[in-house]
Parts: sequence; structure tokens; C-alpha cells
Amino acid sequence: MKSQAKKPRNTTKTATKKETKTPIKKINRQPRKVFDKKFIDEAILRLPDLFSQGQTLEEVCVHLKVSPRKFYYLLEEFPELAEAYEYAKVHAQAWWANVGRLGATGKIDGFNATCWKFNMQNRLGWTDKSEQKQEINISDVTPWDSIEDVTEE
Repeated sequence: MKSQAKKPRNTTKTATKKETKTPIKKINRQPRKVFDKKFIDEAILRLPDLFSQGQTLEEVCVHLKVSPRKFYYLLEEFPELAEAYEYAKVHAQAWWANVGRLGATGKIDGFNATCWKFNMQNRLGWTDKSEQKQEINISDVTPWDSIEDVTEE
């Protein structure tokens, strides 16, 4: 009797009607085309809440349906929006500072201080303190007495 080689089993499943995934809620991802006074007023009111959980500008722009580039343009065109943005950024910075304080005092389980530190360096421009020492050897300096005055001739 000849031994027949076994065919490898097909391990990939084909989706049946019962195995279809639940559809993802569709979100209108179209960029906003109208930037009227109503939009500006709404954005001014929403900015502090949008930044209140430490969100980045890009995350806030997704909620406002505007690109970061367009948002910066709007900041130049509408001073009241720029003022609200500066105030709202403080909310994000305060949130991150609070996370660091809670983590440092042990109130956040699994807090990663290194990750938090790098996050703060990238977000707020924090840097590590570096000390630089400079030594000058006095014997290498030419005494003023030995310098010739070339102005008098």
C-alpha cells in the first residue's frame, strides 16, 4: 500500500455570515470648510476642555476638524482665539504636572517616571541640568605689563 502524503490543513478561515465583525461607528472625518464667527466662538469655548486631559494640538485639531496648519492660520486671524489657545495650553501643562506629582507620590500604580520625564521634555522643552566647569590657568595668561602699547609711536 502506497503511503500518501498528507495535505497540509488550510489554517486560514473564511469569514462566514456569522463571523462578520461589528461595524465601526463612522465619524465624519471631512475637514471643516467654513471658519465663520460661530466656529471661532465655539472653538474658544471648547479649547480648555479639549486640552484639559493633556491632549496635543493635533488631537484637539481632530476634534475641531481642522488641520494644525489651518489652526495656526486662524490664530493669526483671530486674536481672541489665540488668547483662548494660550489659556487652554495651560490646562494641558497643568494636567501633565499633576500626573507627575501623583506618580511621584505613589498614587498612580505602575507610573513610569522615565516616560513621563521624556514626555515633559518633548512637550514643554524641559532639559536636564548640566553643570559645566571651566578652569583657567593664570600662568598661561599674558600679564598686562608685558604687552607693548602700539598706539604710541
